[in-house]
Amino acid sequence: AIEGGQAKPEKEPKIQELVDSYTAKLKLEKKKQWFWAEEIFNRVYSDWLTRRLSDLTEVSIEDRQLKITAERGQSAATRALKALRALFNYAEKRSLYQGKNTAKKVDLVESEPRRRWFTAAEKARFLDALNTPEFTSTYVSDFFRLLLLTGVRWGNLCSARWDEMVWEENVWVIPKEKSKSGHEMRIGLRSAELLKPVLVGFTGGVHGHVRELPQRLPDRLLPGWVPAVVAP
Repeated sequence: AIEGGQAKPEKEPKIQELVDSYTAKLKLEKKKQWFWAEEIFNRVYSDWLTRRLSDLTEVSIEDRQLKITAERGQSAATRALKALRALFNYAEKRSLYQGKNTAKKVDLVESEPRRRWFTAAEKARFLDALNTPEFTSTYVSDFFRLLLLTGVRWGNLCSARWDEMVWEENVWVIPKEKSKSGHEMRIGLRSAELLKPVLVGFTGGVHGHVRELPQRLPDRLLPGWVPAVVAP
């Protein structure tokens, strides 16, 4: 069928269905960030989830990019557009969409890497933002807190496994295969006594990844944390 000048399958799925299917595919393939597209769509494209890709025009995507840039910054807008392009590509490969990848018509602006530290004011705003419902209702708040408190790279935290946690020694052992330096790293977990009772019940998650803990850790645990140090 032809609709709006674009070829359209007889039963083109809605964007929500595509996001669910794409996310399931990434998880099955054991991608480190299998949840990335789902998170982005829920955050900035939530009002589009009941629509179809063929409903999206170049103008509507450009307008949304401007809105995301104004509200969240250029980096967020870039990630959002990449997620939208990825969904178009996925739908095309699965023959779920036969029109043009409209998202490719919109310019992708790569943001410059940040080359300075947070100022005290920026750090305060960042921590305040982590406490807002937008982030506390997902794993994001705790994810960034754990990054700050352990000092590990985000990739290490994304790929962390429960069997890397040595509770007897209160240490997280990052294998050399996952370390940028090529050496095994031992991260001290000074508040392991607070976390263990809560986390030990979730060691049986699929693939054993820490990412599969419940939506968020109770706030009462966070005040007990102190910045971790690399164990000698």
